[in-house]
Amino acid sequence: MRYIPRNHEVFLWESAGASFGGVELEEQAIHESADGRRYLVLHGDRFDMVATYTPRLARLGAAAYRAVLAANISLNRARCLCGLPYWSLSAWAKPKIKGVANFISDYETRIAAEARHLDVHGSRRALRRSL
Repeated sequence: MRYIPRNHEVFLWESAGASFGGVELEEQAIHESADGRRYLVLHGDRFDMVATYTPRLARLGAAAYRAVLAANISLNRARCLCGLPYWSLSAWAKPKIKGVANFISDYETRIAAEARHLDVHGSRRALRRSL
């Protein structure tokens, strides 16, 4: 079994190549589909300039995300008391923050370049778009 660590698991990035209980930690993998197409499978944060070059800032972002999730519980309790439906603060904030981070790091372009470099048909993000 393969496992590709995500952005909230920065501490596992340094263990890529290691195996724990039959689970191999990898930075990326190539998946071959039934029709023979090859796809690059990875977590996009490898190309996230903030996570890659400022891990402390990435950890701070992860802590802030956990705080937002905790605040969301209190917020929705209050909304429930007022007869309002559930609303996700984190789902509302994440695209706004991600949009800024993506613009800064231009990571989708970098992922597509990596997929072309590895001569695969697409990447995890590029499955919806052609390279």
